Amino acid sequence: MYLIDGYNLLYQTDYNDRDELISALDKWANFYAKKVKVVFDGHSPIDVSTFCVQVVFTGDADAGILEFINLSPNDMVLVTSDKEVIAEAKILGVQKVIKSEDFDFNIKRKAKVTTDESPDFFMTDSDVEQQLKEFNNFKSGK
Repeated sequence: MYLIDGYNLLYQTDYNDRDELISALDKWANFYAKKVKVVFDGHSPIDVSTFCVQVVFTGDADAGILEFINLSPNDMVLVTSDKEVIAEAKILGVQKVIKSEDFDFNIKRKAKVTTDESPDFFMTDSDVEQQLKEFNNFKSGK
């Protein structure tokens, strides 16, 4: 699971607000089938969690993150640039930390390659004649 320091990540991006950030994380998590928990400072009167992203508001995000780490530190990837949180997380057993400015949650779609041929491959007249000759030999059983 990815445990993300919400505002810490938001301030490292070009998103205007937390809702845009949550939406982008939801798309990323859905595409790559990842579990994400985002922790924000403060409180919210409404639940802004999505299908793939659990959003948690705590009075102090740093303390909230450390509480979640205590539950299962070995199964987490912590995303934060907060040096104090990183130091505490490592003491608690977190193995993988990604700094917020290094966390890439853009979706990268791989191009489908169906053949080894280049897109501008073509056959010469000689190639066509050879292919037809081979086909006719095959068809007649020669």
